[in-house]
Parts: sequence; C-alpha cells; structure tokens
Amino acid sequence: MNLSGEEKPILWHSANVLTEKLVLPEFTCDIVMKPAGLKPANKAGAAMMGGQYVSLCAERDAGGLSIVLSESEGGDADKTEKVLFRERIASSENEIPEKLTFRLIYERESGDKSDLFFANVDAEKPVLRMLWSADGEHFCDSTCRFVPVDHTWVGAKIGIFALSDQGAETGYADFLSVRVTELM
Repeated sequence: MNLSGEEKPILWHSANVLTEKLVLPEFTCDIVMKPAGLKPANKAGAAMMGGQYVSLCAERDAGGLSIVLSESEGGDADKTEKVLFRERIASSENEIPEKLTFRLIYERESGDKSDLFFANVDAEKPVLRMLWSADGEHFCDSTCRFVPVDHTWVGAKIGIFALSDQGAETGYADFLSVRVTELM
C-alpha cells in the first residue's frame, strides 16, 4: 500500500490513488468501505484532488481506529499534509465498525447554478463538504469546507485510496461501492 517509498506517504506522491474526473456540476458521492483489513499504520478513504487536495479516511493504529481529515499544502515539489480533524471511533479491534460510509457533497452554497456545468473550478464555485458514518444513516460532519483548484489540464477529481507507512505490515480496505448522485 506504500508505493511512494516515503516513510509517511502522502496522496500527492502515491500512485495507488484511484481517481475520477468530476462528472456532474453538483453531486453527492457515497463511498462505502470495510475497514477491518487495515493494519496499524494503514489508512484508507476518500479524497478530492486538484492543485491541492483534501482527504477523509479511516486510520488504524495499535489502539483502534480514527477518522482523519487532512489537507495538502505547498507546491508540487514540496507538498505536505496537515491534519485538520481527528476523531477516535474505536478503541480496540472489537469496536471497529463493519462498514464506514464517506459522503462527499459538492455544491454551490449560494447563487445562480445555471452556468455551473460550464464553469472552471475557482473560489466562486462549489464547495466540498465531507461527512462520515458508521451505520450509513447518521452522518458526522468532518468540518471540511474545501474549494478545489485546477491542476494542469486535468482539473479536480474525486478518489479512493489505501496507504501504509514505510515498513508497516500491509493491510487492505474493501471498497464496496462508490455512488455518485446529481444534486438538482
């Protein structure tokens, strides 16, 4: 799960991030995964990537499982990640939920939406919110409010990932579904 060769990998340098270009002007994306296969120092979750990125993931340590919101900083050559939010959801292996759902909500918070499909990504465009749920029904807000920026010709993308620290036992996450629904 660590193809970057870095001690603590970041998404920017990881080749094993599965991404999809934004396909709708405003949408909700539910990503369901089973975290039971993660080993200590492993993490897996959802991201939105562009010139900068944000990720919401399940991170395993010896004491259990936490939900972690991270955001990138810096340029292409010196990109780093900072943790914005961390919440422990399991203090032992027995408490780890069977499934986790990450919900990405990408929508304009106000204004005219009629020109949105043809607009480039910029500060006046949609904002990404990221939530998570251990039961698929009751969602907790990660406090994420992210405005993606273009990077080269590709633009912003949503993605899923699984990473491990260098030298850590490699586990896995079962991603069961990725469902994107247009917001009207």
